[in-house]
Amino acid sequence: MIFRDSDPRWDPASAHQYEAVPGAKLEYLRGVGHIAMLEDHDALARLILDHGP
Repeated sequence: MIFRDSDPRWDPASAHQYEAVPGAKLEYLRGVGHIAMLEDHDALARLILDHGP
């Protein structure tokens, strides 16, 4: 799960709820709001590609 710490639509503190999902990995994009693919596409792509299968 990728959370953005500056997203006005979702409270970043709610990310802890994903700890209940077995195998879930939580990542944060610092300084990124609701539209990560436009605000920091490089960081988002890096997280996705580094996760791998």
